[in-house]
Amino acid sequence: MTVGGAVMDRSPAFPLTWRSDLVGDVALVVVEGDLDRLTTPALRDHLEWLIAWVPGRLVLDMAGVTFADVGAHVMLTDVVRSTRDGHCEVVLTAPSQPLRRILAVLGTPEGVAVDHW
Repeated sequence: MTVGGAVMDRSPAFPLTWRSDLVGDVALVVVEGDLDRLTTPALRDHLEWLIAWVPGRLVLDMAGVTFADVGAHVMLTDVVRSTRDGHCEVVLTAPSQPLRRILAVLGTPEGVAVDHW
């Protein structure tokens, strides 16, 4: 099932897209493009909305991230904070090289699990 409005066209003005699918109590979000301080607020809002409705696991497929800065780290930290009651596990899968660099420098936010490192 695709979550309504979750697919966005990529443009130079907004170089980030994502697709969301719900499978049972797991939300899979495939992210592509630039994760920076200008693009991450929209994705963060979408992820927080998903967390409110999906009680199990949020899986972020980050293989298609072409650029990442501190905004990506801040977004992940914010998403984890929205799950403080422990009802949703946050997992990064296949983080791209740009995202791995940010995580190597700043560390993986507490509460985020990383698969396929």
